Formats: sequence, C-alpha cells, structure tokens
Amino acid sequence: MKIIYTQNFQNQFYDLLTYIAKHSLQNALNFQAEISSKIDDIVIFPYAHRQDPQMNNANIRDLIFKGYVVPFLISNDIYILGIYKQNLWKPNLSEISDLTK
Repeated sequence: MKIIYTQNFQNQFYDLLTYIAKHSLQNALNFQAEISSKIDDIVIFPYAHRQDPQMNNANIRDLIFKGYVVPFLISNDIYILGIYKQNLWKPNLSEISDLTK
C-alpha cells in the first residue's frame, strides 16, 4: 500500500500552508512536517481512524490533526482526498468513484 495525494488535496494543502506562512513561515514548515508524518503513518493501521460521517463507506476514513480533518480512501492504495477544518468538506463523489474502479 502506498499513499497517493489527489489533486484536490494538493491544492487545499498548498492554500492552507500559504495562509499559515503569511503569519509564520516556521509554523507552516512545522505543520507540514507533522501532518506529513501522520499521513505516512496511515499505512500502518488505516482502519484505526474514524469512518467519515458524511460518507456511507467503511473505506473512507478521517485523520484528525490539530483541528483539521484529512479524509482518505482505503483501496489497493491510500488516496488522500482533501484537508479541511471542522465540517467544511464537500466530498467529490465522482473523484471517489473514479478511484475505486
């Protein structure tokens, strides 16, 4: 199993890091390193994370880190779908459907 970052996640993560860096570059770098480490650890026990409450799919889980939610899809690989704060995620169902094919 390997980690695959969707374009949606990459765009959201870039925007988030850019926002944090406006206030503190060091905080942005620390946040990036810490959350990247947590994402890398998903491979070890992917089902240890909570099932996403918006999706009726046991293979879509949420990594929660410092108030941010990182939804991911467990398939042959782990697909990182996005990053959001609290309840702001709007799942892209067509993207998820494409990943499970």
